[in-house]
Amino acid sequence: MVPFIQLQRLIQLQRPQPEQPPTLPDRESQVPEEFPEEVPMRQPPEEPLPPPHSLLQVFAAAGHALPPEFQEGEGRGQ
Repeated sequence: MVPFIQLQRLIQLQRPQPEQPPTLPDRESQVPEEFPEEVPMRQPPEEPLPPPHSLLQVFAAAGHALPPEFQEGEGRGQ
């Protein structure tokens, strides 16, 4: 009886071996010669930013409008 390891080697030798390992196609052949024209991204109109840590910025970051009692020109101090 043939030992198991020798049997495995015989099976591997009987399998057809590829002459050359498969290779990936050349990278250059995959790149199109003409690139589509780049479309510039549309920039949203710039709005002036409130000063850092102002109430307006804090409320805007939270997704809320500034309450009317905190609008400029109104408030407790007047």
